[in-house]
Amino acid sequence: MKNEDELFREATLKICGNPEIDEALHELLLFLQEYLYKRANSLVCTRTVVISN
Repeated sequence: MKNEDELFREATLKICGNPEIDEALHELLLFLQEYLYKRANSLVCTRTVVISN
């Protein structure tokens, strides 16, 4: 995701792109789980730990 607008756009398409609300919400849940997983991993990978003696 490049920015919050893109996240919002994708989430909106997941909800509005399916006339069956239960399927739409399931697709949204899967999308958000993947987004949050990738976001958490990128934060962990970019963090530097400094150990001093």
